Amino acid sequence: MSEILSIITGGFRRHVPKEDGGEFGRLIPNGLSVNAVRDAIKASHELTRPGQGTYAGVPRREVLAMLAGLVRSQGPHHDPKYEKLPELAGRWFRKYDENPKIAARWYTIGSGG
Repeated sequence: MSEILSIITGGFRRHVPKEDGGEFGRLIPNGLSVNAVRDAIKASHELTRPGQGTYAGVPRREVLAMLAGLVRSQGPHHDPKYEKLPELAGRWFRKYDENPKIAARWYTIGSGG
């Protein structure tokens, strides 16, 4: 998992220009080392204002459940059919079943971006 994070981080930093939000690549830890996680936390404090965080307003218990599910999903015997998915995921999967091409951009509808 550490190697995968490093690949994602490196790719994001190389390919996303600063004017398109490239500085937010600092929020992704460059691996699972203590220094990498510390640097990502430091970037989070530098790049976000109060109430702006990705999970602002989400109860801590839900964030911890999401993290536990993410870790569990990386296991060799993981079967997603037994996962309890959030409501948004269910809506996205229904949209995908209706029209896979639209589902790829469905989450941006109405975002103004």
